[in-house]
Amino acid sequence: MGIQQLAKVIETEAPAAISTGTAERYRDKILAIDASIFIHQFHSAVPKIINRYGEHIGVLQGLFQRTVFMLQNGIKPVYVFDGIPPENKRLKVSKDGKVRSKNPLPSTGSDKFKDLKILLRYLGVPIIEAPSEAEATCAHLVVKGIAWGAVTEDMDALPFNCNRLIRNLTAKKNIEVKEYNLQDILKHLNLSREQDRIPPDFDYNAARRQFLHPVVKEVKPEDLKWTQPDNKKVRQFLSQEKCLKGPRVGSILEKLHSVQTKKAQKRKKSKTTETSPSKQMKITDMFPVKKLAREAKSRPATHHSPSTE
Repeated sequence: MGIQQLAKVIETEAPAAISTGTAERYRDKILAIDASIFIHQFHSAVPKIINRYGEHIGVLQGLFQRTVFMLQNGIKPVYVFDGIPPENKRLKVSKDGKVRSKNPLPSTGSDKFKDLKILLRYLGVPIIEAPSEAEATCAHLVVKGIAWGAVTEDMDALPFNCNRLIRNLTAKKNIEVKEYNLQDILKHLNLSREQDRIPPDFDYNAARRQFLHPVVKEVKPEDLKWTQPDNKKVRQFLSQEKCLKGPRVGSILEKLHSVQTKKAQKRKKSKTTETSPSKQMKITDMFPVKKLAREAKSRPATHHSPSTE
């Protein structure tokens, strides 16, 4: 997705700019998630699951599992949903020179991702509605220091000035997660962010404006709040309203609850240790005068002969 072949170029020309590890490395870090990428992955990879109402709930199940996986690993995700795409992505020019709509504007009054957003809110995860492309707002959150990195398969996040692009973050425990560092990439390629190699028939100025001055959502750190999952509402929503298997939902929530309980107990223990008054040492512990006095009384007297010198 995004700029074609960019990932391959980086892997070939600047492999040192890519680091790998597990999801554990992002513990206690805020990650901006490009929601559209996850949704696309679930549509492509998750078997089609149709509930009794004829709804395709495979994406909902996939998002539930992956979000809980991140929370279990101490990651603080914030999901960013796409807004209206830029004009050059909505229109295409056919061979006969006619301009046609490629991505029509979304209809007002409807939200096809409503169920996903309801689930995320019940899980206590914040949501951002981007005015345009989600990856641009994800990158902006990283630039502002609000998020540690942007989770997306879309390499466009790099020219949007995202210093840490994270790919391949799934719910598999030992999956190899890749992190691309923009500054290292530019250094190894001997480029600045503003440079491009311009192919023929490419609207360079429009692309430059789009990447250097994207339309993004301004967010303050205090706008993002993570809360404890409302397990009762999650169960009711997924099992009763959306007809996902109750035992499976309960099992996933139980694992999350177990991890969070242990974490809370650890924090409480640490706090108790820090605030508990330490035993104050007595002056007699430092200078055992009485003990010495008793020893002096019990010791037999020693008489010295006058010196003969």
